[in-house]
Amino acid sequence: MSLNAEIATSELLLDLGVSVPLRPLKFLNLKRLRRITLRRPHYGAIVMQAMYYNLIGCKASELKGYDTEQWMQFIAKNGKLCSYIVSLCICTGFVSSKFHKLVAWYLRWRVHPVTLGELMLLCVTQVNISPFQTIISSAEALNPLSPRLSQKQNGS
Repeated sequence: MSLNAEIATSELLLDLGVSVPLRPLKFLNLKRLRRITLRRPHYGAIVMQAMYYNLIGCKASELKGYDTEQWMQFIAKNGKLCSYIVSLCICTGFVSSKFHKLVAWYLRWRVHPVTLGELMLLCVTQVNISPFQTIISSAEALNPLSPRLSQKQNGS
């Protein structure tokens, strides 16, 4: 499968939603909440994900090549931040994103660690930030404090 086909497939999955199996919570013989669906987050959640991703301090391309010992060290150091990133794909709304830390706590205790790591990589690598890049470049072009073309040549 080519890289473009993989990217298109994973973007389609995020648009439709990825269903994540949970270990059932057995409380008074009630088995509820067996699956949670991850969807593409809104821009407010993307900003929060970017903050958590920058706190981790390593690139997603490095994570794909980790062996078991490196994964265990990574999870021991950054497991909470990884669950925050995944929970922001579950809690995508303005109000629901206020509860992302509670959802992250639930994910840490109810989702298999390998699944949580793969979901974090999916959330980080497949979030489309190209609208932000367009906004930044247009803001640079419209900056009234930047020197005009004639000012650069004349030095005034």
